[in-house]
Amino acid sequence: MNEHQPNITSGNPRQSYRFALGMLPLGALFLVAACGSYYDTSHESVGYKALQDRDYAAAERYYSAANEKAPREPYYQLNLAAAKQGQGNMAGAEPLYRQAMQSGSNVSPPYTTTDLSEGHTISAIACQNLEIGLPPANVLGTARPCQSTVVPPPPVKVAAATVPVVTPPPAPVVRQPMHTTVYFGFDESSIDADGRQVVRQAADEIRRDSTLRVYLVGKADLAGSDSYNMVLSERRTLAVEEALIANGIPVGRIASRSVGERRPPVKTAEAARERLNRVVEIVVQ
Repeated sequence: MNEHQPNITSGNPRQSYRFALGMLPLGALFLVAACGSYYDTSHESVGYKALQDRDYAAAERYYSAANEKAPREPYYQLNLAAAKQGQGNMAGAEPLYRQAMQSGSNVSPPYTTTDLSEGHTISAIACQNLEIGLPPANVLGTARPCQSTVVPPPPVKVAAATVPVVTPPPAPVVRQPMHTTVYFGFDESSIDADGRQVVRQAADEIRRDSTLRVYLVGKADLAGSDSYNMVLSERRTLAVEEALIANGIPVGRIASRSVGERRPPVKTAEAARERLNRVVEIVVQ
C-alpha cells in the first residue's frame, strides 16, 4: 500500500457546487440536489467515516454502490478512486480519477472545495492523488488536466565539447627583392670604388639567407656598334660576378646574362653616350 494517503472530499446535501476539504486525505463529495440523493455524503456518512478511519475496504463498498447508482457523479468517482488507492490498487483508481476529471470539468461552475482548501476543483484533487500514486512522467502521459500541475524535470544540460584552440602558424615572411646597380665609365668594364661598395652590400645581403640568389644583367649605351656593345656588357657582367665571388658568394648562387645596348634603362638618340645605360643591374631574391 502506498505510504501516502489519497485525498478525499465531503459535503452536505444542500444544492451547491462547493465541498468541505478535510484533512489530508480530502473528504468525500456530496451529491447535488438536482441529481437526487442516492447516498448520504455528509461528514457523518458511513462512506466518509470509513475513509477517515482508513477503512478503505468499507469505503470502497459504499462508494461502489453509490457510483453504480450515479455513474457520472464526480463525487463518487473521486472517493471510490481514493478508497482503491488507499488499498494500493492504482490500476483501479487511475481510470476513476480520469473520469472524475472529465465529469468535474463538464459542469459550470466547476465543483470546488471549501474550508481548508478553498477553491480546489475535483480535477485538481484527482491530480494530487495521481501524483501521489504515479510517477510524474505517467501523470503527464495519462491525465491531461494534470499537465499544468506537474512540472517535468529540467532538461539535462550537456556540456559543450571543448574545442582546442589551434594557433595558426605565423605567416611566412615575404622578402622583397633587393635591386641595386653598378655603373661604369665610358668604354670601361672595371668597377670603381662606388661600384665595389654596392657589390659588398649585395654580398652581405646574400650571406644572411642561404636561400637567396643573385641575378646580374649587363648593359651598354648606344655609342658604338651593337656587337661591340654586347661584348662590352659581357665584360662588365663578368667583373661584377667575380667581385661577388671575391666577397664570399658561391658561383652556384649567381646567374648572369648580358644584353648589350638592348633594353636600355634610359631611351636616348642613336650613338648617344649615357652613363645610366652603362650598368650591371643586380637583383637579390
